[in-house]
Amino acid sequence: MRSTMRRSVRLSGALLLAVSGSTLAAPQAQAAGAAEPRVLTCSGTMAETFSPGLTVKKRPTKVVAHSELSCTGGAVTSVTFSSSYTVEASCVSNQVITVGSPKFRWNTGGNSTATFTYAVGRPAGQTVAAGVGQVTEGRFAGYAATRVLAAPSPDALKCLGEGIPSAKGVDHVTLVAQP
Repeated sequence: MRSTMRRSVRLSGALLLAVSGSTLAAPQAQAAGAAEPRVLTCSGTMAETFSPGLTVKKRPTKVVAHSELSCTGGAVTSVTFSSSYTVEASCVSNQVITVGSPKFRWNTGGNSTATFTYAVGRPAGQTVAAGVGQVTEGRFAGYAATRVLAAPSPDALKCLGEGIPSAKGVDHVTLVAQP
């Protein structure tokens, strides 16, 4: 069990480092004169609901997520996005998942749809989902995307009992134009 947990923490840490590394390197890709920015970073809050609530037993769970983020790097200054999907989930599972297609709504107009594959882990008393993907439709179509969501780990007693109905945390998205 400890060995599996250490591997999960290392996997989560490695993926976070990879995602963070591309996020930290992204500002160097900023180019002047483009109609859209080469790099757009957005950070803010997210809220998720789980039905049925998350317990220690992995089971099909409907997740409804909503984020509100402030952006830097271009004319866009904020974005809201939502997604809804069903996934096998629990309070304790570490997993790699490809889910949902968040619908981005930009404050300056236009929408986007993106796809992400996430590694979900629970290192150091928090739940972290680190994702990589691409904007597939609408504004910023073709941009590479990274996303990191973090929330406090679920209450262990609730995981053993009635389940965790919701979570709140932080969300960070970086979009980078591809050559």
